[in-house]
Amino acid sequence: MSVSITYSELPRVLRSERPEDEERIVALAQAQFASPYYSSRGDLVRALAVIGKRHRARHAEIVQMLRAGLQAALWRGERREGGQPGLDANFIGVSAAAVALAHLNASEVVPELNAALTAVADEAVHYELAQCAGAIAVSLTVLKSDSSAVVEPVLADFHGKWAARHSFVNQLRYAMWVMRGDRAGAQAWLENESEGRPYASAAIADMGERATPAAVLGLDLWHANEPTGEFPHLYAVTFEG
Repeated sequence: MSVSITYSELPRVLRSERPEDEERIVALAQAQFASPYYSSRGDLVRALAVIGKRHRARHAEIVQMLRAGLQAALWRGERREGGQPGLDANFIGVSAAAVALAHLNASEVVPELNAALTAVADEAVHYELAQCAGAIAVSLTVLKSDSSAVVEPVLADFHGKWAARHSFVNQLRYAMWVMRGDRAGAQAWLENESEGRPYASAAIADMGERATPAAVLGLDLWHANEPTGEFPHLYAVTFEG
């Protein structure tokens, strides 16, 4: 049985690069998908991306692990009567798996992420699961997917419900701007709106010559996030390995 690794210990354990430590992380990460959301840890799931990038020979294995985990977390427990994810869906596992897959540049999972975005946006799902839409949309953007036809109706619905006061709604809007190359829309938002402006700034920068979609907009990919030079109000992550 794997010995637990605390949140603060995980970066140090990852940096050790010892095979036995990596196997502990893998085992613990896999266990998160079947766990209730309130006892699961996204940092362990995201750590799989570090291992997958560090060992190219394990890339396909880790991607498959995350694909299976995303589905297990999304469809955990009983479905609702209409077939939507139920109350036991693990929204932490869903978001973390999407982000990790994006960092592994796993473009083959785009159809699954599109389907997951549609599932979490259904009006019957609970609020916490709906928040996964932002992480999934940004992950699709990092994967350079033109999923705007999937993102657009979700953004329209969520903006009507929650407006720009919620980060996951702004993440959807960021994804739409970047996917469509809509600099004018992002600039207009930056000039005319009071909320969500950092996301417009990030979209403009990520559509520029120095485009780096891994600015990834406050998804808390890692515990020790640092403000970036370009976007002092946003956070970026650098995965070592």
